[in-house]
Amino acid sequence: MCFCFELPSVTREINGNHVALSIGGVRAYNEINLYSRKSVERFKIFIGFQNRVCSNLMLTTDGLQDRVEVMSLGELYQVALRLFHCYDPAKDVDLFNTLGTMRVTESEFCQLVGRMRLYQALTPERQRALPKMLLGDSQINAACRAFVSDSNFRCTGGSISG
Repeated sequence: MCFCFELPSVTREINGNHVALSIGGVRAYNEINLYSRKSVERFKIFIGFQNRVCSNLMLTTDGLQDRVEVMSLGELYQVALRLFHCYDPAKDVDLFNTLGTMRVTESEFCQLVGRMRLYQALTPERQRALPKMLLGDSQINAACRAFVSDSNFRCTGGSISG
């Protein structure tokens, strides 16, 4: 089960794209035993301008998300309100607008991809000493394919525009 609400009263213009703030959540019934006594209910909740939700608890967002375990509807309400109050949409809009003016050289892109690939091979101790890598192989591969062929992202004359 998933739900998502767009808030038409909270819209922004980001690099020529009109976006609305949305909030929502997802709950998968495959994580609980429906025949046992009541146990914690697991949800993922989110708030942001760009969100993707799948009913198997796969969630991507440009904003905030949280995986919560609650025993009651009131508890879910409190946890969701805490998350929503922590979100600063103005900060995200500013970051998105900055991203639109950012340029990355071909050399910088190649160095970044190389370091992301190397991170996977590091020992767990060395990985803990570095910031956590949140991208997987398929996302790195998609960025590399876009570097070559995507008209909005590809390298044009030695630099990539955001």
